[in-house]
Amino acid sequence: MDAKRIKHLEFVTQAIDRMSQNSFVARGWCVTIVSALLAIAIERGEVALALLPILATSVFMAVDTFYLRQERRFRALYNEVRCRDEQEIDFSMQTQVTEPIRSTLKSPIIMLLYGGMVVFALAVAAWIAWSDSEFRRLKTEQETHHDPDA
Repeated sequence: MDAKRIKHLEFVTQAIDRMSQNSFVARGWCVTIVSALLAIAIERGEVALALLPILATSVFMAVDTFYLRQERRFRALYNEVRCRDEQEIDFSMQTQVTEPIRSTLKSPIIMLLYGGMVVFALAVAAWIAWSDSEFRRLKTEQETHHDPDA
């Protein structure tokens, strides 16, 4: 391989690595923030706090989808540069749209990670609501069966 092509491929590879790293960091922050919010919701017993992670998950899903899509675009650019003649190497980092955003949203990592977090947050919210209503039922039952003369 000629030196120009190798250098251009190195540039593209560095961009791919950055997109991949940014995506990984977004996933890590999402798991951390969602876990913290759910822990607070469970501690306080508030259903509304248990639903807040859904918003956080949606924001991080959008960020991760953006980086994943960019990574795929740079992978396509890599394949394009790899096949070019030496005279066509212009060191352009301009990517082309290779797929619709829906396709990126349907990728397994996006669906499983973020979908799983939403389902888990909904399950925690349901559990908090159930345990709160069960607590109230038991308290009411105890008050009605309480004998003041005993």
